[in-house]
This record gives sequence, structure tokens and C-alpha cells, in this order.
Amino acid sequence: MIPDEVIDRVREATDIVEVIGQSVALKRSGANFKGLCPFHQEKTPSFTVHAGKQIYRCFGCGAGGNVFNFLMQRQGLGFVEAVKQLAQRAGIALPEDGQDAAEAQEKSRHRERLLDLLDQAAAWYRRQLKETPEANEARLYASQRGLGEESQEAFRLGYAPRDAGTLIRAAAAKGWDESLLMEAGLLSKGEDGRIYARFRSRLLYPICNPAGRVVGFGGRLLGPGEPKYLNSPETPVFSKGSLLYALPQARDAIMRRRQALLVEGYMDALACHQAGLPFAVATLGTALGEAHAKLLKRYADEVALVYDSDAAGVAAARRGSEVLLAAGLSVKVLSVPGAKDPDEFLKARGRQAFEQALAQALSAPAFFVQSSLSQMGGLDKADLHARAGILQGLFPLLALFPTAVEADGHLREAARALGFPAESAAADFASYKALPRVKREEAKKKAAETAPAAPAAAPPGSAAPPQREGVPAKPLGRVRPDALAKVERPDLVAEARASLEQPEFSEPAREEAAQLLWRHPGQAVMQIQMEQDAGDAARALLLDLAMEQPHYPHAEAALPLLVARLRQERLRIRKAEVDQELRQGGEPQAQAERLALAGSLALEINKLDRRIKSGQ
Repeated sequence: MIPDEVIDRVREATDIVEVIGQSVALKRSGANFKGLCPFHQEKTPSFTVHAGKQIYRCFGCGAGGNVFNFLMQRQGLGFVEAVKQLAQRAGIALPEDGQDAAEAQEKSRHRERLLDLLDQAAAWYRRQLKETPEANEARLYASQRGLGEESQEAFRLGYAPRDAGTLIRAAAAKGWDESLLMEAGLLSKGEDGRIYARFRSRLLYPICNPAGRVVGFGGRLLGPGEPKYLNSPETPVFSKGSLLYALPQARDAIMRRRQALLVEGYMDALACHQAGLPFAVATLGTALGEAHAKLLKRYADEVALVYDSDAAGVAAARRGSEVLLAAGLSVKVLSVPGAKDPDEFLKARGRQAFEQALAQALSAPAFFVQSSLSQMGGLDKADLHARAGILQGLFPLLALFPTAVEADGHLREAARALGFPAESAAADFASYKALPRVKREEAKKKAAETAPAAPAAAPPGSAAPPQREGVPAKPLGRVRPDALAKVERPDLVAEARASLEQPEFSEPAREEAAQLLWRHPGQAVMQIQMEQDAGDAARALLLDLAMEQPHYPHAEAALPLLVARLRQERLRIRKAEVDQELRQGGEPQAQAERLALAGSLALEINKLDRRIKSGQ
């Protein structure tokens, strides 16, 4: 038996577009891909692959599912064989066939306990920030950094008390397991054997996996001391080399634009979102790696790198560009003029100026030519040897472009900017590509070591800013009882469920799908769809639900209205039943009771209607 956590790792490491694209000619259609269905004959494409949700659906024959389902249907494999094939493709080792099934299942349950604990801890830290007098300094810091209450709530910012024992006492009162807290990275053990809270006197930024589950924290120290920023340690659910801050909140906006804005820090990402640029994500204080690039590739075609304008920032932009290009992504590089980071720039000049600068962001090769010349004082002060060095330093980057046309175009632009004939530059680049791989790696290393210290600050142009992301064009329409599945925040969904009755449907398949959604609050619909005991008709309904868009990006704001509309629909159904009974007649006493009930229901419906229309 393959543990659920291993299956999840294989699925997360696999891009369904790449797998299906090996046997189906796919063309982009908005945020999705379309092609002719491989499971039935058709002339007009009805086969859709959703890159962001990693699922497929044919609206002609009804075939659909995730990447495992595709291999099973396409190659006639069993589930285990499909997992094994994709695990081998992703380089993930699977447990031995003889592994005890109970042990594997316990490992999966243990992972879920860790995630539940981290979610509860995030809620506890959030209450500390909102409610405790001790958190005044943290609230003041957040306010001074320009973070409004809405942003703090959307990103679940919290506060870790300065007393190392506060969390331990709270954990004891709540019945949290101490060993689990240590494994989750919330508690640490000193050399003297004493247990203490890892995060103390820090503003906390919960870090979530792509599914929106809290897996760790980043903490900003309040007051003197070191380190200024502290992340969770590596745990069974937290690996900073494969996570991006704010990705769950940014995912839908990135998919709509097909562009991600990659910044360096938590505050930069928050500042972008708060300014109306909700397609920003950040690395977790580590270099951009292959896992980050693969994750971005699921949602975007282009990444705009926004790094600090110091030497370290420019060097990081160089390394990041190489990683992203190698993953098949287009790259732009933006150095915010007159500011050290996006947060500072947005506060000083605002969103429109930032969008103008972003519209004029340079390609990676052009950025590094400009940066290098700026470091040398301009083209006039760079001698022949220095300019030749800049050009040769670009070759490792140019070799990563997917087509010769793109590489040649960037090479010609670089040659022109450096004052060289395009033919001479092309000859040198051809010689570089003919080198053995070892020599090319040496050239790449040398280019990284000689990265420029600071880029030239080009003034932003006057390009019109794009339409604001994340703002719905129309108000939310009629809401079905399964709408809670759209809000993948377990704590919020659990709160909403407490005020609602379990939905009931007369159609068996819809009833089964609703029961599954109700039993798994906040869990991704595609995970629920894989339930072993789900019937085919219920699976198909859940698959259709998973294909729908959009998710509600601001769950805290959307959920109360969703609950109000669900309750209103229930009340309308009940009132229709009472009105029907009144029309049928009956005993005077019973009719009087029905009339009173109808009036009461009408008042409650009108009250909810006013609340919905006011947006509160």
C-alpha cells in the first residue's frame, strides 16, 4: 500500500499538462488547455486540462480526473501502477511492496494531525495579535508598515508572546501533544533539556502549501536581537525550498494574468496584495530553486522578478532567471527605481507607478547588460575587454532559451547595446555552445561570480495600468449548497457549518456528493473526489465542481455572504412549503399557526436580503 502522503508528493511533483501533452496536442485557451479527446473521436476539441487545479475533463464523453486517472484511462493501468510510473518520472522513491499497510496508513494520519495542529496554532497566534495587551507593539508595527486589518485577516497574521512558556501552558490547556508541537517546529529543546517556544516576541506570518493548509511560520522579531527573521525548521510538512509565501492567495490572479510577480520578502508580497497587485508571491528567505519554478509553471507563463537593487539582489535575480528559464518560463526583471524594495516604492509612489515600471520591465539578458554597464559607469567607460566579458557572461543565460529565434534575438540586442557586430557575437555564442558541458558549467560559474553590483534605474514609462486583479466583475450570483467547498479554509468552513443544516438532495448522486463535501470541510474538492467509496456519478459531479471558477480569493469576506445566501435559500424553500399548505386549507388553529410561521419566515428572508445587498 502506498501512503497517502507519498501519493500527494507524487501528484504535487507532476505537471498534468506535461503528462497529457505527451500524447495529446494541447493549445492554451485562457487559463486552461484544450485538445481533441483521446478517449473518443471528435472533430471539435471538448477535452479541457486545468493547469492550476491539475485536473482534466472531457465535456463530450465525460472522462475526467487527475493525472493518475489519466494514466489509468489512457494506458489501462491500475492506480498503484499509475502512481509508480509517475513517481519514477518525478524521482520519488516509493515504499517497498512489503511495507505494513497499517504502518503506512498511520503515517498518513500522523501527517494530517500535524496539519490540524498547525492550523489550530495559527488561529491561536491570530487571537494573540488581535486580543492581548502584550501584542500592542506588534499591532503598532503592522500599522506602521501600512498593513490594514483586512490584509492581516486575509493572511492570518499572528503574534508569538515573549514568554517562552505561554504557548506551552496554552497547549496543555487545549490538550495539544507536546511531542507533536516539537515535530511541527513550534517548540524547541535547549542544550539543558528545557522545552521552550521557538517563536517569541515575533509578528508571525503563517506559511501555507499550495492547497492552503498551514505548514509553518515566518516570524519577524519585535525589538532588538537576532535573527531578525526566523522560519519554521524543516518538518515532515514544511520545506522552504518548495514553498512560496502568499501562493494560495495569489493563485487565481496569477492564472488570470498568466504572470507571477516574485518578490524577496513577506512584507513585499503583502504590500503588493494590499496595493491591488494580488499576483505577488515570495520565497522564504532562500534562493529560488527548481521546485519553486515547477510550482510557478503550473499557473504562469511569465515571472517578473522584483529583487532589491543591491549587489545581492542583482546576483539573486541572475540565479533566479536561470532557474526559471530552465523550467520553460519567460522572465522579466524589474528593479524598482528610487527605492530599495517594492514595499518602499509602493508607499512612496503608489500602485500606478509600480504598474508602469512593471510594464517596462526588461528581459533577463537586457537587464544584466544594463546592470553591468551601469556598474562600469556606462558604455563610454567600459573598454573592449570589459564589454566582451559582459557578452560572454550572457551566453549561459542565452543557452537556456527554448528556441534559437529567442536566443538570437536577445543576442542581437545585447551585441547592439555593447557596441559589437551581431555576426561576431553570434560566432562567439556558437563557439560557446560547442564547448563540452564541463567547460560550459565553468563559464556559467564565472558569469555568476562576476554579476554586477547594481542596475541602472530606468524611469517608468507611461503605459496604461492593467485592470485590477481580484475584483469580481459582477456580484456573486445564486449560491448552491456546495459553495462552501470553494472556501478551502478548514477553520472558516467549520465555523460556517455550525450555523447551517446539512444539505439534502432528492437526487442520489447529488446527495452523495453533498455528504462527501460535508464530511470534509475545507478540503480540496479534487481530494474528496478521490474518496474510495464515492460512486461514479458523485465523482463526476465533484469533478465538475472542481473545474468551476473562480475560488473565493478573500474567504473571510465572502464566507458570511455565502452563509447568508444559503440560509436565505433554505428559508425560501420552507416558506414555499408553508404557503402551499395554507392554500390547501385545514383546521383554523393550524391555519393560524401556518400564517404566523409564513410571516416570521418572510421577515427573516427580508432581513437576510438587506444584509446580502449591503455586502455585510
